[in-house]
Amino acid sequence: MLSRVKLIVAAAALTLAVGQASADTYTSFNLSGNFTDPFQDTWLLSGSLILDDTTDLFTSASIRLAGEPWSNIISQGLSGNYYDISVQSSVLNAGCSSGNSGSGCFDLLTLGLSAAPAALIAAGQGSILVGYAGLRDAGFQISLLGTGSLIDPPSPTPLPAAFPLFATGLGAVGLFGWRRKRKANAVCALASEAATTTAVA
Repeated sequence: MLSRVKLIVAAAALTLAVGQASADTYTSFNLSGNFTDPFQDTWLLSGSLILDDTTDLFTSASIRLAGEPWSNIISQGLSGNYYDISVQSSVLNAGCSSGNSGSGCFDLLTLGLSAAPAALIAAGQGSILVGYAGLRDAGFQISLLGTGSLIDPPSPTPLPAAFPLFATGLGAVGLFGWRRKRKANAVCALASEAATTTAVA
């Protein structure tokens, strides 16, 4: 019985170790906000930014603003009181081709975040204190200005990958115990049968 308890404790320790080793190192922030152009038209900002917790850098963007997808992070870092991140649109402007993709061929969105990545992770949220988007197409440019927020939404707790391993370990311990008990019963039955045969003889 004591050895079975030891095996269960060892399996539980292994499960905890595996669970900690595969901890999630990325934080996803949902973005929302409002931008306006010089004509007072309103454009909604939405999407997400993925932050690598180990390097404190945003690794991917999936943003929608003014009907364009913005996904190519080209720069980020502290700038005065802000943490700036600049994201390029993946849509080529008119007059540009894939072979001729200079700086004016892609629109640029720059967001001034209220805090550096480590502080955003700690708080689970932050603000877009200032946002600027330059939409350049067909020879003219419209500037959008806006603000917004970043929120790290609570995610449902996933089933840890170590649980199936733990269940397998418990099953193996149970199987070994069952086999040991069965073998002991068989030995007992044989000994009892031998004793009965000897007594009859």
